[in-house]
Amino acid sequence: MIRLDNLAATGADIGPVFIIGAVLVLLGAVGSTVGLLLRRRGRREG
Repeated sequence: MIRLDNLAATGADIGPVFIIGAVLVLLGAVGSTVGLLLRRRGRREG
């Protein structure tokens, strides 16, 4: 079985990486959404 202290240690190591990954994914989703909106506006104006 996995010890709780070992699990907590691995969780502490994975934590920051997981948070950074989640932030990058959110930024990518927001960036793509904004890009699509800007493209649609450009097509309407054009």
